[in-house]
Amino acid sequence: MSGPTQEVRFAADELRDFASRVLTVAGACRDAAQLCAQVLVHADLVGTDTHGIVRLGQYAQALADGRVSPLARPEVVSDAGPVAVVDAGNALGPVGLSFAVDHAVSAARRHGVSVVTVRGSNHAGSMSWYTARAAEAGLVALVLTGSTKAMVAPSGGAAAFLGTNAVAYAVPAGEETVSFDAATSSASRSMLEAFQRAGQCLPQGWAQDGEGRPALDAGEVIAGIDQLSGHSLLPFGGPDGSHKGFGIGLLVELLCGPIAGAGWGPRLPAAGPANVGHFVLCLDSGALGADTADVQQRVRSLGTQLRAVPPPAGGPPVRVPGDRQRRCFAQRAREGVPLPAQVRAELDRTAALVGVSPPVPLHAPTAGRPRPAQVTPRTAALTVTPTGDNHGR
Repeated sequence: MSGPTQEVRFAADELRDFASRVLTVAGACRDAAQLCAQVLVHADLVGTDTHGIVRLGQYAQALADGRVSPLARPEVVSDAGPVAVVDAGNALGPVGLSFAVDHAVSAARRHGVSVVTVRGSNHAGSMSWYTARAAEAGLVALVLTGSTKAMVAPSGGAAAFLGTNAVAYAVPAGEETVSFDAATSSASRSMLEAFQRAGQCLPQGWAQDGEGRPALDAGEVIAGIDQLSGHSLLPFGGPDGSHKGFGIGLLVELLCGPIAGAGWGPRLPAAGPANVGHFVLCLDSGALGADTADVQQRVRSLGTQLRAVPPPAGGPPVRVPGDRQRRCFAQRAREGVPLPAQVRAELDRTAALVGVSPPVPLHAPTAGRPRPAQVTPRTAALTVTPTGDNHGR
């Protein structure tokens, strides 16, 4: 029997199929369920485990509770050519944000650049899936997302106001596309949950209590944020540089909140539709008068030069954003996605709650042939009939 810390590996397609079945039973239409499954498992494949299949129960519960509208249709409510506004209609987050990214890609191809804001959305998973979707279309992409509750204190503050407010970008360069995705807080809520599952103390500088004192118990911090009892996460940058994380996080809050027409800070709803906002910018580098192939070659050259920068004595080599994701993707596509025993147990509970069979691990005895670790394209286009619970990254 597996011990509490042992990992079990699953084929990516097995996890996608399981997630799709769970979400369909929970009320999502088939295309929306498949899209959400792709987004979640993509996060696991590239090593962003905190936003992967572990989020499935959250999505299913939001559908079951009626906090997300399973058949909502995102729509463009304002279209000024290169600038548009999408109302997601309280759809599952991946449905609303994918709809917006696809519209931004189409508009950037016509106009050279596009900006699309989204309101009425939900938790949309890892932002790198969406920037990869645009980069695979040959476009530079910037995707920002707000949250569903105030979790991060402003620099110098002792109470939560901002969301964790992720920033993601991708610059296409073939097999060396630059890809970055991170929260603007010292840690995401999802990372707190990972520490809680592992029973580990939080590092200094991640969170504080209502008096501004360091808070190291992950469960206590999560409960304090949820119960509005004063706990908060801290902006990235450390004690002398938190104004940097705060400033960038505030920009995301502005673009995804008041400017997008979505919720923000203390105005985020405690119950009901989350009204999460997103911001998407796409750029066709060819519109700048340069040959796209030449631009991508220059990006690859820059990356090569960065990797050649010598590290400190004994240190690992310099990595360009996206390098780790590609290595992890290749390994997990080949060997399967590792899930801690506790996460597997959560999937089994979710399966039992909705009445579907749980995912089958690799190398487990089956009645038929073994399930290979096959991986379909990570952002394969789906025909979504536009239909996320909190984006507490």
